[in-house]
Amino acid sequence: MSVGSLSRPQWVGFILLIILAVTALYPLEGSFLRDKPEQRKSEYMSVVPSTSDTAPVQEGTAIYAARSREESVQPVQAASKPKVQQAKPLQQVAPAAKQATAKRQTAVKEQAVSAEIQGITTLLRRDIKNYKSVEVTATGYYAGVESTGKRPGDKAYGITYSGVKVKRDTVSTIAADPRVFPIGTILLIPGYGYGVVADTGSAIKGHKIDLYFDTKNQIYKEWGKKKVGVRVIRTGTGKFNERMMSDLNRLVKAETRKPQAL
Repeated sequence: MSVGSLSRPQWVGFILLIILAVTALYPLEGSFLRDKPEQRKSEYMSVVPSTSDTAPVQEGTAIYAARSREESVQPVQAASKPKVQQAKPLQQVAPAAKQATAKRQTAVKEQAVSAEIQGITTLLRRDIKNYKSVEVTATGYYAGVESTGKRPGDKAYGITYSGVKVKRDTVSTIAADPRVFPIGTILLIPGYGYGVVADTGSAIKGHKIDLYFDTKNQIYKEWGKKKVGVRVIRTGTGKFNERMMSDLNRLVKAETRKPQAL
């Protein structure tokens, strides 16, 4: 039978038959078409990663963010951090410190001393070879009548031409020809020590000097008459007094050089 040969009632019946067939099949077909909640959940879980799967990603993201913050802060810290100047090695500082200390000590020693004596400490520290050497004939004298014609009790007994009292000390009073060694000249005499020209004598002419001793016996025992090469530490100005004598002895005593070591 062909569809074109059906009558109108047959058409109606045929349509109803089709509707019934579709209605009968719809529940079975819907079970495949409708999405069940369990299916949707499983499908979603298959697409969205679990918390355990995302933990490494989140941890890596946090680490990256932390490193980014550190890198952004470090340059600022480095720029604001002051530069620390390295200390100089001790071996470079020590010589300068010693020189400064020596200058301060010299200044303290020479403060309030006579102008003619200032600077003597520096001169005493020079190498002995830097002093001028002069050969002289040296004799000895004392304050007694045999050397000076004066006796104890005389007004001028023991007083030198400069007005200073005779003295045997670290720096002793000596007599010389003022044309060769002016008053106030400081000499270093081998075997005797430091002497300052404070006196003159009628027999002391030219390159002759007379060294003071406390007693006549010391002259004969310790000196007599000798030819020596003396070193001129400082040439005098023609002026010398008790204050200068005191300052000179104090400053020379502060030095460690032994005059006899020539």
